[in-house]
Amino acid sequence: MMKKYICAFLLLVLLWTTQPSTQTTASNGESVLLLARATATSPHALYQITVDEQGHLTKTTLLTASEGYTLVNRTPDTLDFARSADEPPLRILVKTGERFILTDEPTPPADDPIQAWTSQILEQVTPLSGPRDFHPLPNDPTSVIFSMTGPTDNYLNLYWLDSADTIHPLTTVQKTGDASPQLLSASAEFLNWRPANFFQFLYRARQRDLQGQDHNELRLYSLSDFSDTPAPYFGKTPIWSPDGNWLAGERLNDSTPPLYILWRVELATEQAMEIGPGCNPLWSTSGDWLAYDGHDNSQWQGYTDCYANGRVYAQNITTGDIIELSAHIGGFVLQAGWMGG
Repeated sequence: MMKKYICAFLLLVLLWTTQPSTQTTASNGESVLLLARATATSPHALYQITVDEQGHLTKTTLLTASEGYTLVNRTPDTLDFARSADEPPLRILVKTGERFILTDEPTPPADDPIQAWTSQILEQVTPLSGPRDFHPLPNDPTSVIFSMTGPTDNYLNLYWLDSADTIHPLTTVQKTGDASPQLLSASAEFLNWRPANFFQFLYRARQRDLQGQDHNELRLYSLSDFSDTPAPYFGKTPIWSPDGNWLAGERLNDSTPPLYILWRVELATEQAMEIGPGCNPLWSTSGDWLAYDGHDNSQWQGYTDCYANGRVYAQNITTGDIIELSAHIGGFVLQAGWMGG
């Protein structure tokens, strides 16, 4: 009889241990880093939030508030924290979550490409302003897009210095002929390269008339055939999905005062999908999720303002469902970037 019970018990254990786990872990989802602090002056905490396809969340603590660190600098790839003037900063890599102490000053590059590009350009032209704002091609760092005026006007346009040191004018954002209304200023502002097609970039055409009214639009430029086409407009800088097919960004609604509303638009069809109040969108590495900072403040003072409400959300691109990534984190929370990639 005892053997019978033992065999039955072992069979139950075997069946239980061979069932798939329902717990969400970092291995079956994508992870985003969230910064949190209890007050405006308290130390920061950093969390890794992993979300699976069903929207289930797992929280991993990478930095606790009790360690006493405060964020002092951030880039798309790094987060630097300081604790006291006598201690070296702590750096955490966004892509991996790896943390290490910065003990050495970064070594400056031996060559200054901007100085070399500037010399090559000024040997050929004499602008009123520039060259400036250099943006190397992702697949050819010896070739660069830059801003410059003409020799007699003060309108900034974009130019391309190719690998053979030839300058190609790209845009003509300027006052021409009897243009109405007459322009007070005009410029072409480089925004970003299109993923999966590094010969295309997005830029903003800015024009201000004599009455002080702005007339802005977004344009998509292709270096492969020198085409220049309109792109879906956003008030702030839009970001590309990883496959380069979608743009996400903020648009102002018609309320008074206006409120930023987050949208995503498919470039080929211009199909637009409203997400809701939010700002600072970030695509996940796969493009399956779009994370953003919550935004519900109607104050507005210009195209660069974002009054985040301290909560972070993400939309599932396939289903359209929205989840709160910061659901189990107290205090004021902001997104710091997606891991991986």
